[in-house]
Amino acid sequence: MQGEIPRRFTRLRDLLDQQLAEGRHLGVAVCIYKDGEPVVDAWGGEAEPGRPWERDTCATVFSTTKGVTATCLHLLVERGKIGLDDPVVRHWPTFARKASGASKERVTVRHLLSHQAGLPMCPHGVTRFEQTVDWDFMVREMEDLLPEWEPGTANGYHAINYGWLVGELIRRISGQRIGEFLRDEVAEPLGLEGVHIGLPDALHAKVAPLEPPPPGHHPADGPNQDLRDPTSLAFRTILRPEGDMVAFMNTRAARSAEFPASGGIATARGLARMYACLAHGGTLDGVRLLSPSTLAEATTSQVPEGRRDLVLGVPMRWALGFHKGGEFTATGPNPNSFGHAGYGGSLAFADPDAGLGFAIVLNRMQNELQGGFRVLMAVRAVYDSLDDARA
Repeated sequence: MQGEIPRRFTRLRDLLDQQLAEGRHLGVAVCIYKDGEPVVDAWGGEAEPGRPWERDTCATVFSTTKGVTATCLHLLVERGKIGLDDPVVRHWPTFARKASGASKERVTVRHLLSHQAGLPMCPHGVTRFEQTVDWDFMVREMEDLLPEWEPGTANGYHAINYGWLVGELIRRISGQRIGEFLRDEVAEPLGLEGVHIGLPDALHAKVAPLEPPPPGHHPADGPNQDLRDPTSLAFRTILRPEGDMVAFMNTRAARSAEFPASGGIATARGLARMYACLAHGGTLDGVRLLSPSTLAEATTSQVPEGRRDLVLGVPMRWALGFHKGGEFTATGPNPNSFGHAGYGGSLAFADPDAGLGFAIVLNRMQNELQGGFRVLMAVRAVYDSLDDARA
């Protein structure tokens, strides 16, 4: 690993060096803020075979993007532009254009952010990944969906649809597309390096191409039995549309498009700084992003403890656009921590109790939930290092 990893985080350095040597990563970058100050900023391996990972290399971070998108919407909540319990149709009248009088009119902003809206499934009209770069088309598809359950009575991970649902709300309220809003209202004020939803043309050469999971590693091989049933909600959400998602996300068209649920491109440095701000009460280096009261609401669990997520097949501690920490979660062992993991292994979170902003990005995919074992080991190494320092 190159860059800065001080002696007190030797456990993390040794672990990442070992993972690189064993081929668990092709390339990886990690950044940690402690009490509002950067303490780890390191990278290693290759962006692609023969090309080293460099300080400003970016990676596609899949669902780690959701926490960034949620932060944008909470900024609009803070400004009084939208309420969490507003019906979505108040701001997006055609949201229920095919569901007049049905439960879709009862979907609230809170339901969207906490995966309780009942709209996780891939629309029937979306059969190819290439269709998803057309924002207006996908918005119409969201308008045509009908809830699979009464909104608010269950939770099921809106893996891809979350992006158009929340992103379109941001567009209608702010008048800006999500990529512009992120740049103008979050990234530039906070000085975030390399955090994008919709990659600018000049930056494509900075991106580390994704390497697909090893042969035989398929989501249906995991513990969620529903992914073996093509009629199940999990299958219709996670495994649709058909095709090679990794290959698609390596295309220039996909990187340039806005995917607020699953297509952000970021450095670990930029993500860690955003979460450092959130861990520090919403203010960092004199820049206030969110107030403590807005953060408290945004990070409060929204679903009953232990309730099974209908898509992921396991209990999830959903807050409003984030998942909460705790035992066996990627976002740290402290129950007050919050953030989001992404397919393939990326992860970013805030731990207000420990004063941490943490992020890891990588390019060798694995089909694992919650960041996967190699990333969970990295998080554990960080907390073990903090324990060592207190001993």
